[in-house]
Order: sequence, then C-alpha cells, then structure tokens
Amino acid sequence: MSKGKYVSATDKVRIKAMHAKQKPGGASAPDVTKQLELPVSPQTVSRFLKNEGASYSSFKATAPLTGVHKAARIRFAQHHLENHTDFSRWILSDEKRFSLDGPDGVFYAWHMPSQLQQLRSKRSFQGGSIMVWGAIRADHTVALTEVTVRMNSTVYQEVLSGHLLPYLEASGDENLIFQQDNAPCHASRSTVSWFQGQGVASTDWPSLSPDLNPTENIWGYLVKCLYGPRKPIIQSKEHLRPRIYAAWESMPAAAIRNCTESVPRRLSQVLLKQGAKTDY
Repeated sequence: MSKGKYVSATDKVRIKAMHAKQKPGGASAPDVTKQLELPVSPQTVSRFLKNEGASYSSFKATAPLTGVHKAARIRFAQHHLENHTDFSRWILSDEKRFSLDGPDGVFYAWHMPSQLQQLRSKRSFQGGSIMVWGAIRADHTVALTEVTVRMNSTVYQEVLSGHLLPYLEASGDENLIFQQDNAPCHASRSTVSWFQGQGVASTDWPSLSPDLNPTENIWGYLVKCLYGPRKPIIQSKEHLRPRIYAAWESMPAAAIRNCTESVPRRLSQVLLKQGAKTDY
C-alpha cells in the first residue's frame, strides 16, 4: 500500500487519542505511524502534529548525584586545576548507542501543549540500534568503531587493541593519557591488567560525570547531523550506520578543539557548583 499525503479525519482522531494516553513527553512520529498502522508517512504525521500545536523536543536521561559523587568530582577538579593538567595530551573516549529514532539517553518526541515535559531514562530501542565506541584528542578524532556484541572486558580490550594501540604507536608520544569512565568493563581487574601490560597510562574519572567529558559534545554534533524534524527518517540500521560514520568524518577540527579546550572551564564550574552538575 502506498503512503498517502494527508491524514484522514478518522486517523486524526486516533492520533489525538493516542497522544492523550501518552505519559508526559509524547511520542515520536515513527512510533505513532507504526503503532496505529497509518497509511501515511511519518513526515505526514509530523506535519499534522505540528499543525495541532504539538512541539518537537528532546528529553535527556539523568542520574542524581549523591554527596559522595559530588565530593569525588570536587577532588578531581581541584587536583587537575591545581596541577595545570595539559588536557591536549588526553585521549578522551566514550560509547554511544544510536537507535532509529534517536540516540541513547535522549528521546525525541512530539508532545501536545497539555503534556508536561519530563526526563526519560529508559528506551525500548524497537527497530534496532547501533553502539559505537569513539575517541578524540586535542583537535582531531582518534577512532570510531561499531560494537556489535555486548561490551564486556574482553570485547572492550579488543576494541582498544584494534583502535587505541595503533594510534598510540603512530603518535610516538609516550606522554599521552587515556580517559575512560567507570563502566564495569573499563574498571575491571582484567582491563586494569591489560593497561599495565600494554604500558597505557589511564586516568581516574569521577562516577556519573559525563558532563565533564567533551566526547559527550561530540556525540551531540552527531545527533544534530542524524536526527530532527527536518532530517530524513532513518528506516533501518543499514541507513543509520553510514550516516554515523559520515557525521564523524565531517567534524571540523575547530569544533573538536572547542570541546577539548573546555575541560578546565568544566572543572572550574564543578567547584563553583560545589560538585553539582555543570551546564555542559
């Protein structure tokens, strides 16, 4: 059945009814189209929702910081600011999951004016998703690779062997520092032993502190390239995969530099906010 250009009167009622039942935050146009089996495209549904006064917004997942977390963030910030750490020697890394309708940790949806926006922390990823590991340094990308299986210590070490070690060897700089968060596979005894065996220097990182990692902003750049009401609907992982890599390759050096050079400012803000989340 071909997709129509207009939403019928009956389907308009069904779409409104569906949104009325949604929890605060609404639903994405592809979700509406799929769940109601509408004979129109997601773009047509988007136009209808916009005409009805709905807004298209993103909802970020967050985790609360305890007093222990804040104290650790303060110690981390004080140490590196007092020692004037040269962050241009840091290789900053992170993992990110992208689904067909939005990235992990950010839910894009239409919501009606009567619906309150709320933070969402869980996604179903119906239709598939792609997990990637990426790293940057100073004003350039280091590597990006897809992770096709569950990330455990063994898989993580394989990723580092294939993408971090070649970069370190090519750089010839023995003073580089590798940054990672405290995910279980990162902090396991096996991975710590791997770092020691490979002679890779890594840094401690405070828990629940993605706001201190400039790589999060790099993911934000990719998100803007991939998603949004004016972007083409991503129908499959085969469509999503090349777009992720193309966005990664297109990042300007100045944009990466702006992110990595912001680390001292992030740490200063941690102190100003007494360990609380920064504005980054």
